[in-house]
Amino acid sequence: MKDEAKQVLKEFKENKFYYAEAIEFCYNYQLETGADFEIITSEELDDLVEHEAQNGWHRVAYFLAGIENMNEDYYRIDGYGNAKDITASDVECWLEDIINGYYD
Repeated sequence: MKDEAKQVLKEFKENKFYYAEAIEFCYNYQLETGADFEIITSEELDDLVEHEAQNGWHRVAYFLAGIENMNEDYYRIDGYGNAKDITASDVECWLEDIINGYYD
């Protein structure tokens, strides 16, 4: 997987690799290895919003405040438990962690 991650990172930095495919690579790696990237699908986000709504609409508003791109397939949960858009620096960091064996 490390070699594949190196190739994904190289192509991602050269803008030859689609952003969504790089995120999907990281998401699949997370599923296969148990890595804690905190990547979630839009379907999982729907379930989390339902759960958060039980605590009132204010909680939902705060939970979703970090999302600007509503048509994405993947998002992440930050250290405070709130949903965020995935940035290019997130993807680069995750790929570098895979390459460096952080999750071995």
